[in-house]
Amino acid sequence: MADLTRRTMRSVSWTSIGKALDLVSRIVVLGVLARLIPDEEHGIMAGALAVFLVAQVVAEWGIGEAIIQRRELTDTHLRTAFGLSLAFSFSVFAVLFLTAPLFESALNIEGLSDVLRVLALALPIRHLSLGEYLAQRGLRFKRWAMVELAGYLIGYGVVSVSLAVFFDAGVWAFVFGQLGNYTFKTVCYWFVERHPMVPVYDREAAGDILGYGSGQFLGRLANVAAGQLPFVVVSRGLSTVGLAQFRQSSRVAEMPAGMLGQVISQVMFPAMAEIQNETARLRAAMLTAVQSILLIATPPAVLGAILAPELVDVLLGDQWDPAAVPLGILSVAIMFRAGVMLLDALTRATGNVYRRATRQAAYLVVAIASAAIGLYWGLAGVAVGIVFSHVFIFFLMSDLALKVTSTGWGEYLKVFRPAAVSAAVMTAACLPPVLVMRPFHDHIAQIESRALPELTIGFITTMIAAVAVALACRFPVGPLVHVKNGYRDFIAVLPAKVKAPTERILLGAGAP
Repeated sequence: MADLTRRTMRSVSWTSIGKALDLVSRIVVLGVLARLIPDEEHGIMAGALAVFLVAQVVAEWGIGEAIIQRRELTDTHLRTAFGLSLAFSFSVFAVLFLTAPLFESALNIEGLSDVLRVLALALPIRHLSLGEYLAQRGLRFKRWAMVELAGYLIGYGVVSVSLAVFFDAGVWAFVFGQLGNYTFKTVCYWFVERHPMVPVYDREAAGDILGYGSGQFLGRLANVAAGQLPFVVVSRGLSTVGLAQFRQSSRVAEMPAGMLGQVISQVMFPAMAEIQNETARLRAAMLTAVQSILLIATPPAVLGAILAPELVDVLLGDQWDPAAVPLGILSVAIMFRAGVMLLDALTRATGNVYRRATRQAAYLVVAIASAAIGLYWGLAGVAVGIVFSHVFIFFLMSDLALKVTSTGWGEYLKVFRPAAVSAAVMTAACLPPVLVMRPFHDHIAQIESRALPELTIGFITTMIAAVAVALACRFPVGPLVHVKNGYRDFIAVLPAKVKAPTERILLGAGAP
């Protein structure tokens, strides 16, 4: 148990470092490309990604997750999995290549067909190696994080930006950036995560892989479709520019949720798979992890909702100002999105992939219906519908996780208190100063650069939020004790190198 905890926390540390660096690189690249590529081109890529990401799930078919989850993995399993992976990815590429004109017509986006056909090449390229899954299975997250970060920097930081700057490539800068990203990562995994490269088909091994993988595929297909089909709704109901604005607001809101959720889920999935038959340990791990991820997701959720206009101007540029309202609304869902990723990892690790799939199917229906209804009120209405669907799936997945771990709702709801009180404290502390500072925005912008007032407001508000949380932990009066207890529990599982300084800053020296 001690060895698993040590390896898991080391993996969390490396994954957190990798994701933090990845987040910074994504913010920089997002800001550069948002200013270099026209809105309409962003809209074409948004439509292409909506189709591509769903197709990618079909190409994967849960094979990678089956490799990670399976307790006994032989060379026959690996060679069979590799063969299946190649077969699925090349088949989906062929289907997508042939049906691209149908998607262009369905989404009503001119020029989508050619983009989709070239982008589809990324599917077989990615599946020329199983190294990504083997690294996660072995909790070798330092290696995995470095490859993922380098792939993004090469693909988007070098290829996409260069094409946009020097060749005015438009949407093709995105496409070849994605291809460069996947190509670089595949080549890296050939060297750092070697495995048998001669595919075979063993019926028993295929049954082991696909038995779990198919259930994983059904749930993930519904989940990804629920995330992408609302963009189809927006594409059909609004212009390509409207689709681009909604995609940009979603990308900014997804960054903190994706970082937090993926750090926890990608590490906890293989760790929980090792203790999948030990209910008591699973229950303790789930409660601690849910409380921690909700608590650390609270600051980006609150600050994203309050500072949405400033975030859009700084990250994307003032031409994207219409994205501010949906971004502020979507930020509310950051905590629920991150929580779902964790609960999803638990249900996958314990093999409950088919029970998970039924809940994801319900989420798909609710997401499409909510987006369609919200469309009557424009992008803001769609954003409200998306937030509702995230809350819906969070509680559906919570219900499944509680059944798997034999936990009652009363015990589970207690872990919400630190995040709820922390959100109330930060909102009360940050919102009034922001409302006071914003009227001075235009005056300052006339004197200095346009970004200065946004950066000033953002910095001051972030500092106020940090001080408010620190004071709540130092002086836990009334319900504020839940904030202190939540951070104390979170700090308790941190690596030793960061545990002591974090404890001194938040709780004070010698805090109980």
